[in-house]
Amino acid sequence: MTTYPDLSRAGSARIEIPAHYDLWMRGARFGVIRRYHRGIAGAIDYVTVKMDHPRVKRLVRLPRSDWQYVRVVGLSG
Repeated sequence: MTTYPDLSRAGSARIEIPAHYDLWMRGARFGVIRRYHRGIAGAIDYVTVKMDHPRVKRLVRLPRSDWQYVRVVGLSG
């Protein structure tokens, strides 16, 4: 049985975003989870990620449907 990371409990973990994201293909692959957002009234849960790449200024949204493709690298501290 395959288990996927539960990013809602990951805190400020370092992650690698999924390979199908355009930022990943441009070289921005790693980042730190900034916040978990719980979806309300039918909206999907998501986390925001601050990318390590110097050209990426905005936070990246990762919806719960993409959490199965995320690789947790380690804890940030």
